[in-house]
Order: sequence, then C-alpha cells, then structure tokens
Amino acid sequence: MLALGLSLSSKEVGTYGLRTGPGMSLDLPVFNRNQGAISRAEAEVERAAWQYIAAHDRVELEVREAWVLHIQALQSLERLRREILPAVRQNAEMAEKSYRSGDVSYLTVLEAIAPAGRRAAQGVEATAALCRSAAQLERSIGRKP
Repeated sequence: MLALGLSLSSKEVGTYGLRTGPGMSLDLPVFNRNQGAISRAEAEVERAAWQYIAAHDRVELEVREAWVLHIQALQSLERLRREILPAVRQNAEMAEKSYRSGDVSYLTVLEAIAPAGRRAAQGVEATAALCRSAAQLERSIGRKP
C-alpha cells in the first residue's frame, strides 16, 4: 500500500537559522511484507484459542458441578427411602399397636404419625431436587431436558 502525505517542513540550516518550506513523505511498502496484519491475525488466533480453553473449562466445571449435585440428590433420596421412611413408619405402627392395646393415649399416636408426614414431604422435595439436578445435568451437557 502506497501512502503519500504533504506537509510543511522546517529545518535548521547552519548559522542561517530556520528554513521552512513544503515537504512530502512517501511510504513505500517494499520491506514491510504486511507484518502488522500478520501480527494482528496471530494475536486474534491466540485470543480465540484462549477463549476456547476458557469456554471448555467453564463447561467442564458446569458439568462436574451438575454431576455432583445429581449424585447428592440421588443419594439423599435413596437414604430417605431406604433408611428414614421405614423407621418412621415402623415407629408410627408401633405407636398405633400400643394405642390399640391400651398402653398409650392417642396423642402418642399422633406424635408418632406427624414425623411420617414430614418425612414423606421431604421425600417429595428430594424427588423434585433429583429431577432439577437431572435437568441441570442435561442442560450442562447440551441436551434439552
């Protein structure tokens, strides 16, 4: 690319002082070889590579977090179904048998039944948490939930 510019030039000449006159600058790209554009393109490629690495790391982190949340929700629901709910139901059944045999008042039965209802609600919440975590995991790996 050829660039031509006109200017007003001033220079000091010996003991005579300052001499002013018209000037001209001419840029000839003979030795340039487009190094500026090449450097810029290389910088853009490097920036794109770093952006790709950052996006990859971000997606990997999101998938790992979703996986951990999903596993935690699954373990929580399994523990609730396997250990907690049967124990609470058994306690309520024992209280009801004791009431039928006349050993305790009905208030004791109600006190034993109340945790069963709360634990059943926890089961519903744990199931919902499992569904949410599965949906988040699906989204993070690029599938539609």
